[in-house]
Amino acid sequence: MEVQESTDGSPRTSTPGVGLQTGSKPTVRLSQRSTTAARANPRSGSSSEPASGGSGSETGAGIISETAPESCTDVSTIQRLAAGATDDSLRVAIAVGLASVPVSLLLSWDSLSGETAATGAQFDGLAVLVAGVIVGFYYHDRSTSTKRAGIWTGLTGGLAAVIVFGFPTLGAITSPSETHSIIVVFAPVVAVLAVGLSVGIAVVTALGTDWVLGRLDRDHRRREPVDIDGQPTGSRWWVAVALYAVVAPVWLAVLLWPDPDTFGFGLSFLSAFGLFACSVVAFIGLFLDATTPRAVDTWQPTWWLYVGVPPAVAGFVYLAATVRDSVYPAGDATFGFYIGLAAVAVVYAVVRHRQTGTDSSSTNFE
Repeated sequence: MEVQESTDGSPRTSTPGVGLQTGSKPTVRLSQRSTTAARANPRSGSSSEPASGGSGSETGAGIISETAPESCTDVSTIQRLAAGATDDSLRVAIAVGLASVPVSLLLSWDSLSGETAATGAQFDGLAVLVAGVIVGFYYHDRSTSTKRAGIWTGLTGGLAAVIVFGFPTLGAITSPSETHSIIVVFAPVVAVLAVGLSVGIAVVTALGTDWVLGRLDRDHRRREPVDIDGQPTGSRWWVAVALYAVVAPVWLAVLLWPDPDTFGFGLSFLSAFGLFACSVVAFIGLFLDATTPRAVDTWQPTWWLYVGVPPAVAGFVYLAATVRDSVYPAGDATFGFYIGLAAVAVVYAVVRHRQTGTDSSSTNFE
């Protein structure tokens, strides 16, 4: 402790770190020595709080920031789910998903009863697929993300999967069986996977529907397509269509020849595989080329006529085969699709060549 004389002659007592002055309010000051000691030994029992609350608040904030993310992760996930469930913009998506539940249960009910029950529960995702198409159509050109809407449609539609796989699990619990423990363990896992598959189907179909609608938009199709440098560009998907128009009749002749042994198994197998693969590429190419952006004053193909004929032929063949009690109507419909697509490919390639030629880099091409 030191005694010093103030300017007015009165004695003043000072101690390191604490200063008291006569006639004034007591103040607390931290000397440089005490601050250095506190920093060098942070685990000491003594604690000195600074006059300003800055460093103390920063220390507390640092502790909170380190512990908050770990403790709030689960809470934030639950909050996001709750916010999505109560979001007005997702009501249609959730309603469509819930509407698909009874349809999915009806389609999957055969696997829970009757002779097919012995093979285990099976979830039919056709209703979820249709729900994804509806959601993609509804949320097209809306502010709400189509992907987000598809996720909620899949989650709510996946409740049918929980019921389908939960039903045999409850039955296994109440009945003594050798497979009791296996079913109890694996059924919840399969249910979770089925819900994930339901979400995937809904999201893919919703995004696909949204993309198709954007592709068919009039403003998209009637404009001059340019690349990043501003140069006119052209679609080359017509090459796949033209190639299919050439090779498909040959493969169809091999597969539909009256005597199957004429060409042998190897050539028939290669023809079947090639026809399937090329038909997928050609059909996609036909849609993309028919809907590609074109200048207003150039040829505008009637896309729905070209793209709609092969599925229409397949549907007609399927109905005719069903009426005639065919052994495999789906196979007959598949060949009807191949034949319809081959005919359309020939017509489209000829008409396109007459209207635009083969120069894909020219302005008139697109």
